[in-house]
Amino acid sequence: MAPTSDDLLALAERALTGTRDAAQATAWWERQLSSTPGSAVTSEAVSVEVAVLREARVGTAVTTDVDDEGLRRALDAAAGAAATGPEATPLPAPAPGRSHDGYDGSAIEGAPPAMGAGIGWRAAAARTAIVSTRGVRAYEERSFGDLRVRRHDAGGRSLELSATAVRPGDLQADALAEEAAALLGGGEAVAVEPGEYEAVLGPWAVAEVLRRVALSFGGPWSPLADRLGQRVAAPAVNLSDSPRFAATLPRSYDAEGCPRQPLPLIQDGVAHRLAGAGTGHALGVGGAGGSLPEHLVLVGGGATNISELAAPVPRGLFIPALSLHGAWVAGRRGAALAEGVRLVRDGEPAEPAPNLTVLFEPLELLGRVQALAARQRTIPPPVQRSARTASATVAPAARVAGGLFVAGPA
Repeated sequence: MAPTSDDLLALAERALTGTRDAAQATAWWERQLSSTPGSAVTSEAVSVEVAVLREARVGTAVTTDVDDEGLRRALDAAAGAAATGPEATPLPAPAPGRSHDGYDGSAIEGAPPAMGAGIGWRAAAARTAIVSTRGVRAYEERSFGDLRVRRHDAGGRSLELSATAVRPGDLQADALAEEAAALLGGGEAVAVEPGEYEAVLGPWAVAEVLRRVALSFGGPWSPLADRLGQRVAAPAVNLSDSPRFAATLPRSYDAEGCPRQPLPLIQDGVAHRLAGAGTGHALGVGGAGGSLPEHLVLVGGGATNISELAAPVPRGLFIPALSLHGAWVAGRRGAALAEGVRLVRDGEPAEPAPNLTVLFEPLELLGRVQALAARQRTIPPPVQRSARTASATVAPAARVAGGLFVAGPA
């Protein structure tokens, strides 16, 4: 039987027994189901992370041995790690978080369903309690379903589409597989010369751009700290971190039990706010790992479909999806893999092109946005590790007037 809120809060409190340092304990229960062709896995565990702050540094330790002796060892290990751990900021004071409708018990009932070729499915549910010596006592329940479909054609082209939702039953594998097949298409791929192109980006490509943009809005060293109030993107761009938006995976607290606050990041192209101390976006206890907006929502525009976005483009590319290719640094141009690419000729998606390596700087690309589709899609990050930290990006398709450079075939 899954532990209750009282069970987990009591467990987190026991984990701090005897400490004389500033400390935090996070206790969580999680059950996960996953399914790929020929494989189905179910896992369930209760875990505790103990973090100790000592002389402005933080150390952490995680254990699944949750009896008194196991918790004592974790506390001692965290205290020892603090001697050489990263620099830390003080723990936050307690504050109430906003409740949400982000938990669906059916996410973890029964066995994983069988999946067809090229389809991966995952569901998870978590209950999390956070207790600190500062007085924080936070509790939250979250769940998600994650669906990924990968398609290939005979010429070696590929495309992966993904979707996520609080309720796994809302995800339709057959519909997403049909969409992936339609977008990938077929036929002999034509070469694409290196250079800068106008492009129509599918929602999956836009979501990857936004996840790269988010790095510039996180702390503690944001390259936009001196540009708040200045234009950093096209006027059509309105981007926020919205942890309670209906289409995302709602969240009440960050890693420190600080209430997650909505943040308007870009309004009408102007940089507005950053994720930082006290905004509820901490990635680790004591500020370790900095802060990051993870529930991104880009407001849609007036275009009804891809064809309408492509209509003004005499020569360009349609790129349904982008995926990370190598390391990215905030504010710098990086490389990505473009999949399912088609040429755009005289305002119409045309011949298929091979998978491409493309270069872009995320904020520069947002500065080239000319139009956005009305429909938004809810898209998970490349890896969704846990229900307690799950995130999503809500994005429409977009047309950009340059700023995307083809380096060559992938």
